[in-house]
Amino acid sequence: LQALNGFVLVVTADGVIFYVSPTVQDYLGFHQTDVMHQSVFELIHVEDQQEFRRNLHWALNPPAVNEADKGRPGERVASTSVIPYGPEQLPPENTSFFERNFICQFRCLLDNSSGFVALNLQGRLRFLHG
Repeated sequence: LQALNGFVLVVTADGVIFYVSPTVQDYLGFHQTDVMHQSVFELIHVEDQQEFRRNLHWALNPPAVNEADKGRPGERVASTSVIPYGPEQLPPENTSFFERNFICQFRCLLDNSSGFVALNLQGRLRFLHG
């Protein structure tokens, strides 16, 4: 992680931050423990939340989120967009279906930002069964 130009972010299918590396503080100003187990959507600019949600879905076509399902700002709402799939319904893990590369604006506490910073997110989806 020392040579990484960025930080590691592991998010569950419903958007809960499962893990974030300590270097998140260098890029967003948040301490690692402040964002762990929180909704990633609390950090993402409202205009980019649907794009992030779309990229969490293996086929890039998640169910639409109704305005009523979003709740009020700051209110944590259980996700209804997580759809269970059997292993036989998913493409093989070595396919490019799981690779992701997109840009989202994240909330930033650092002085040199305007409250948000655009981040290039790169990674791949991983399905953990069990």
